[in-house]
Amino acid sequence: MKNILLLLVTVTLFASCSKEENTPEPMVETVEVDKCATLASCIIGTWSSDSMIYQGNMTSLLNQSTTFTYNSDGTRVQTISGTVVGPPTTYSVAGNVLTITSLSTNVFIFNIVSDVLVIEDDLGGGFIRYFYYSRI
Repeated sequence: MKNILLLLVTVTLFASCSKEENTPEPMVETVEVDKCATLASCIIGTWSSDSMIYQGNMTSLLNQSTTFTYNSDGTRVQTISGTVVGPPTTYSVAGNVLTITSLSTNVFIFNIVSDVLVIEDDLGGGFIRYFYYSRI
């Protein structure tokens, strides 16, 4: 009886350890927005065709009156649309083109590449920072 109990405990422990080892890794790493200031690139949120979720306050980052977007065939389009009021921000989506308008001196390029939205923030002085959104 002792041997059977020991065998059951061993099998249970093995099964629980195996389950943890086979747990899939998260597909998207979330980085806090304040850490983005010191990183060349980071993930700050998720997006879909009609919603955007921010991991923190993006008001100071989304601030430019002219927005450049890329449509699905790679054509660059300059647009002026909406007003950025901070998260949740005002923006529009037409097909595969996301348009956002900000209020300061940074230039943002919104490029939908497969399931990732890449925002290029030209901070000047040769420093470009990228923010990535994963599709929901």
